[in-house]
Amino acid sequence: MHGIVPDNVVPDDEKNTLLLSAESDRWRKVRNFLAFQLLARTANLIMLVIVAIFGFILWRSLPFLTSGGIGRLAEPFLSGKWFPDARPPEFGMLALFYGSFVVTFVAMAIAAPVGILSAVALSDMVSFRIRRFLKPFIELLAAIPSVAFGFFAIKIVAPWLQDTFGFSSGTNALNAALILAVMALPTIVSVAEDAVSGIGRELREASHALGATRAETLLQVVIPASRNGITAALILGTMRAVGETMVVWMAAGNAANMPSAWYRVDQVVLGLGDAVRTITATIAGDMGEAPAESLHRSALFTVALFLLLFTFCMNILTEYVSRNRRHGDIGRPNATAGVLSMLYGRVADALGDVSPILMFGQKRSYLLRRFFDNAFTAVAYASIAALFFALVIVLFPIFRSGVQAVFFRETVEHRLFLWERFERGDRERIQKEFDLCANAREPIYRQLRQLSWLTPDDWIAEAGKIARTSGSRKSARAFKRLCEAGSQEELAAAWERMEIPDTEIADARGDLSDPLLRLAKEYHTIARDADLSLRQQATRFNPDLTCAAAFRQIRTLITGEEGTGCILGPSIRDYKGREGMEHLPPEVRYGPAHWSSALRYLSQLKEAVVWEHRFDSQGNVLPGEKRIVDRTSLFAGTSLHEPIQKLIDALECDLEKMHRPRLVFYGNYFFDSSSAGHYLGGIGPELLGTAAVAVFSILFALPLGIVTAAYLVEAAKESRTTRLLRLCISTLAGVPSIVFGLFGLAVIVELVTGKPCLLAGSITLAILILPVIIRTGEEAIRAVPQTYREAAAGLGAGPAWTFFSVTLPASLPGILTGTILGVSRAAGETAPLLFTCAVASGGFLAGADFLMQPTPVLSYAAYDMAVGDRLAEMVPYNQYGLVSTLILFVLLLNVAAIVLRGRITSKLKGI
Repeated sequence: MHGIVPDNVVPDDEKNTLLLSAESDRWRKVRNFLAFQLLARTANLIMLVIVAIFGFILWRSLPFLTSGGIGRLAEPFLSGKWFPDARPPEFGMLALFYGSFVVTFVAMAIAAPVGILSAVALSDMVSFRIRRFLKPFIELLAAIPSVAFGFFAIKIVAPWLQDTFGFSSGTNALNAALILAVMALPTIVSVAEDAVSGIGRELREASHALGATRAETLLQVVIPASRNGITAALILGTMRAVGETMVVWMAAGNAANMPSAWYRVDQVVLGLGDAVRTITATIAGDMGEAPAESLHRSALFTVALFLLLFTFCMNILTEYVSRNRRHGDIGRPNATAGVLSMLYGRVADALGDVSPILMFGQKRSYLLRRFFDNAFTAVAYASIAALFFALVIVLFPIFRSGVQAVFFRETVEHRLFLWERFERGDRERIQKEFDLCANAREPIYRQLRQLSWLTPDDWIAEAGKIARTSGSRKSARAFKRLCEAGSQEELAAAWERMEIPDTEIADARGDLSDPLLRLAKEYHTIARDADLSLRQQATRFNPDLTCAAAFRQIRTLITGEEGTGCILGPSIRDYKGREGMEHLPPEVRYGPAHWSSALRYLSQLKEAVVWEHRFDSQGNVLPGEKRIVDRTSLFAGTSLHEPIQKLIDALECDLEKMHRPRLVFYGNYFFDSSSAGHYLGGIGPELLGTAAVAVFSILFALPLGIVTAAYLVEAAKESRTTRLLRLCISTLAGVPSIVFGLFGLAVIVELVTGKPCLLAGSITLAILILPVIIRTGEEAIRAVPQTYREAAAGLGAGPAWTFFSVTLPASLPGILTGTILGVSRAAGETAPLLFTCAVASGGFLAGADFLMQPTPVLSYAAYDMAVGDRLAEMVPYNQYGLVSTLILFVLLLNVAAIVLRGRITSKLKGI
């Protein structure tokens, strides 16, 4: 009896665990209220960021907009003359608007049909397994950094366009449009495929039941039913093309050209081969040259304001179309009957046209429909193949050349550089190899010395250096007259009349102690048997090229004295050993580091490019004709032909002895620093700087993104404020990256840090990647089963405690996916870093103030090497290697995100 407890009596030890006191309940409500307020206020920062971007861009535009009254406001829309450096400056923007319009229109004309057909094929034609296989490739195509596309446009597409269509330059509107079409395709395909897949299966089944073929069902039913989603996809693709900066900056030519009859289609088509200038390229190209607080800089902010307003309006239109798609009749279960009745009318119209039957008969009409269905299917499959082909055609040539940066046949010059720069390798072995190579090269240098009478200016310059050291200016003048002799008679007379004291003349014919006299005797020895008149004689195929200039080209290709690349490098005897060469830049001090470079320069030595003059029947000058001829043929019929031929043959025969190539894997390419222009060395600072910028941007963006996502899923109710917040997030996602760069310059650099630095670049990128973090975080939090929350609430946990202890840990894998995608986006961006932190080269500063220092990054280095670095052109494998590293870095992050997302999806489905 004593052990029986009534049902309505709760033991004392359970009261404290199952029931909350009034005070505890009040504290829980306070915590929940504070948590809600924290989420709401933090999420509202997104709206503040959008207001700040618009406000600061407008503020910096006001000096231009208010500088000249109504005329200034009308000038951008009435004039196509953009000459900010003229007096007075002209800021007509019609040519910029035209450039942006034409490249975007052509790009969308290509991308829209291919993208829609690909979306339809993925949705309705391929199996689920194949679709799962193909969609990651589409995402990888979208993940390729824009600067890599720009590099591909310059190095691959531009020469192809020039050779195929005969354009004067391969960087033109058509080049930019083709690349923008490829870049817009993933956006169009992804959004359109979601829209088409969202149409119920009952519509397709009803259409097939009425006898429609697959093509007729897709064209007459599915695509019209998903028109709102497809329209949104096309708008997003257009925004992607309009807002792109790096591709149009690198590939469009950057010339503000606009045909006078811009309204005529034929003039626009013919103008595709001309260079154009777009809005974004103008901002990126001119901002670095515009003085601070100048009217030019304010005009650039005005251009950015127009671009920002355009993208905002396009984003509003996208939201409107998407909302109509969500609330439309088609696809709602309770509207199926009405849709089917509409469907019957459409299919009946499609199938009931009797004209084919009257013309060809019923059987032929059926055959025509089957033919059309098969043709449509083939075109749709071809569109998918085009996506895959685009990915391969972009990546294959870059990776094929980029692998040579780490896996190649190195020469002794590369081993010597690694020892002198990093003290890596066996010093004695390297020195022995270099001595053997130097001995093998010496006969070549001697032959060049024997022919150097062709370039007397070099002898005179060498004598001038000796005279400045010894003070023998009078002897130097006499030596100059000796070198300028144009015939053997003049040479003999100059040698006899040299204004030198008799004692020194006697020494000149015996044992010389004066270095200038020794130099004079050496020159006289090699020139006394030469035909000095050949210096000014024109070569055989090019009357504008003298024999002396042709020989200088040969010597430059062999020794690299002008720093333009070479076969061997300078002679150590001319500098009295390696110590005398320390002052030389790397491109002069070292010969080719790669065996492939030595072979490339040897090929250039064996062949010469000549331009033959052409005239029409009236004697008018026509463009010259380019010809490739054997270099020795330039000297045909002269006494120089035989020694030049022997020189080239000796080089070709003993080149391996002169370099001692060895196959290596240069893994330190990813860690070593580089010389100027990335001529030698690796990309360690750039890789480290890219990782630092990406990591710090994530550290700034991740907390704000998770809090905003949590607010939208867990706390926000459907209201005008919530819709405004979502609109701000979508607007932030649609803002062109160059506008983020201007915002970072105007606010973070000028008002916070005071100079471009790692901190400014990281904050700018954090704002840029916020939409990615918010959207992926929102999807991850929403994917947590509701039963988790209900179980936590059943145990007495409040909303705040439930989120932090249950929902957030369960959604961490999905949030991690968004984090990886954010890092990938940050690592591949270039435009926002142009004005905030990036430098082309240099070491990564790891001191206490490294956050306040600029840093090299892969994306900006890739741009600099592609368009503005002369040294990088000499080492194309380093160009491709850096771009390949950037692409691999970004793609590996995206692959990790795809794999992680797949595992999460499988886990949630219980697979």
